[in-house]
Amino acid sequence: MLIKFANNYLDAKITFLYENSNRFISHEVCFIFTIYCKILSLSHYLIKLCIVVNVEKISVIIPVYNTEKYVETTVRSIMNQTYDNLEIICVNDGSTDGSLEILKKLQDGDKRITIIDKANGGLGDARNYGLKNATAEWISFIDSDDFLEPETYEIIMNKTLGYNPDMIHFGLRIVQEEKVGNKRKDENYYSFPYDGLEELNDEMRIKLDASSCNKMFRKSIIEKYDLHFENIHYEDYQFVMQYRCVVEKVYFVPDKLYNYLRRGSSIMAETFKGSPRSIDHLYAFHHIVIFLQRIGILRLHSDILCKMFAQCYYFSMRNADDTIISSVVDYALGLHSKYDFLRDRFEVTKKKGTLLFEDRKTPKKHNVVSSVLSSVFAIKRELIEYRSYKVIKVLGFNVYKMRCL
Repeated sequence: MLIKFANNYLDAKITFLYENSNRFISHEVCFIFTIYCKILSLSHYLIKLCIVVNVEKISVIIPVYNTEKYVETTVRSIMNQTYDNLEIICVNDGSTDGSLEILKKLQDGDKRITIIDKANGGLGDARNYGLKNATAEWISFIDSDDFLEPETYEIIMNKTLGYNPDMIHFGLRIVQEEKVGNKRKDENYYSFPYDGLEELNDEMRIKLDASSCNKMFRKSIIEKYDLHFENIHYEDYQFVMQYRCVVEKVYFVPDKLYNYLRRGSSIMAETFKGSPRSIDHLYAFHHIVIFLQRIGILRLHSDILCKMFAQCYYFSMRNADDTIISSVVDYALGLHSKYDFLRDRFEVTKKKGTLLFEDRKTPKKHNVVSSVLSSVFAIKRELIEYRSYKVIKVLGFNVYKMRCL
């Protein structure tokens, strides 16, 4: 606000003096004064140019594992950014294809690239290595099969200048190499109705997407709370939710600057086909609870934690293959037994041979629907086997099917 006021004041003064110079000075020196005003105006322009251009350094972390087909496009989309002050950290996570050789070739042409070559430890571990080596305040994560629009960081840094946000959230475009999931539904998931600086509330924390790639984070906040990616699938969800719970100011840039490639062999594609790792979503939830408990704000966010539990259980069950369903059920039940905020919110009941979680805040008229569904699925459980655990959502009410007793 101070910079804006100073700019407006100087603009007004220069304009006034220039237009009214003949009222204050003689005709003989008018020409000299006009030249002076021109020089002053040019100087003012140059000062404003320096003010409005943000030159903060950004650490861009790219974990790489067997993506030789895509990684050059990814890294070049960073190298060719119109914003130059970048530190490009490529973490080769034990690739067995030609990814490392491609990175070395790219490094020869750009001194901003740093390569970390390590044994395979997973996506979260690679990102953690990148964080340890990052030197900038702003951190950006890019997956090695995605790419950015050329002006991404210039647009972001110039728009956020002077606002001092804790986090930056920008638009994302889905690029399908092959049909994976429901594109329209996914695009809705990644969309948001905000533009500019917003104060986070719990409703926003739970509704906004949980990708780490269309966001920028402050390293000082990450270090303050000892945040890191856990060695699980869906580590984005765990990390982003933890970070969101400790910050307040987010700057939203609606421009679709991040291009997210959906391909058949990706983690999410495998998940949609049915995965034994779907239970990791519940693990992610558990890590969020442990983190909030450690820093003493668990009760502050207990309401959204209940919603997270419902989301994570639903996601785990919907995408589980037959080998993992009983484990998902048992783990969810264990979480409910362990934490009183879940016991306070959800009642575990046995109806027609099926164990249910029922939301105590749900109006009783909706519970009639859940009772009918419970009866139907309890009767048919021998026919549909484990699918009796399916989570049903009707009229906004979730029926959390659990283990048959």
